[in-house]
Amino acid sequence: MTRQADFDCGLIGDCLWLEDLDAGGMSLTNAIEPSLYLAAMELNLTVDSLVGRLIVYRDSDGVWDAVRVNRVVDGLVKSVDFLPLRVKTLHEATALAQTRYAVG
Repeated sequence: MTRQADFDCGLIGDCLWLEDLDAGGMSLTNAIEPSLYLAAMELNLTVDSLVGRLIVYRDSDGVWDAVRVNRVVDGLVKSVDFLPLRVKTLHEATALAQTRYAVG
């Protein structure tokens, strides 16, 4: 699978973050499903482990929001919910997502 969006990714604890690099590819928001798959592969995570995981992403406008993976089929992300945070820093995003959307 090739990258459709240009992004960086990492983990802060159990929180997965993705950041749109806005380098001419598709926006991370519009290519979120394949981007989540590629991020999982890059970070040595199973795609199934994304279900229920806290995930935040920065869009091409520089705003952080969250996303929840609902369904994985045959190792591919097939359904997500976008969850508004509308904050400007990764630190704010992880803290707010933990408060609003953390599972368990």
